[in-house]
Amino acid sequence: VGDWKAVRQSLGKGRVVTELYDLKSDPGEQYDVAAEQSDVLQQLIRVMDDEHIPSAQFPIPVLDGQTRR
Repeated sequence: VGDWKAVRQSLGKGRVVTELYDLKSDPGEQYDVAAEQSDVLQQLIRVMDDEHIPSAQFPIPVLDGQTRR
């Protein structure tokens, strides 16, 4: 969204770690700014949650009805 990029990690390990990058100041995605930009992070997590559609062919249990974030 704009200059922001959120990336979900560790999904296969049964947990969700969401990283946040400011592509304008960090195009190489070297610095996770999730802790410093929690309002932006929460906005992008809501977008990802709203847009996620569970798939029988490619299930992601941690996103498809179990513990999130």
